[in-house]
Amino acid sequence: MDLKLTNEVRELVQQRESEGDKFNQVEHQDLYELIQFVNTVFNLDGGRAI
Repeated sequence: MDLKLTNEVRELVQQRESEGDKFNQVEHQDLYELIQFVNTVFNLDGGRAI
C-alpha cells in the first residue's frame, strides 16, 4: 500500500518518535491481536473494516 502522509502528519510522527513512540507496519502475525483490540476498544465495525 502506498500511503502519502501530509507534512502535518510527518511532523506529528517525528514528535511522537522523539518522545519514544514507534510506528511500524502491521505484519500478518499482528492481525489477530489488532482486530481483537479494535473490536474490544472501539466497536465491531472497526474489526470488520480491517
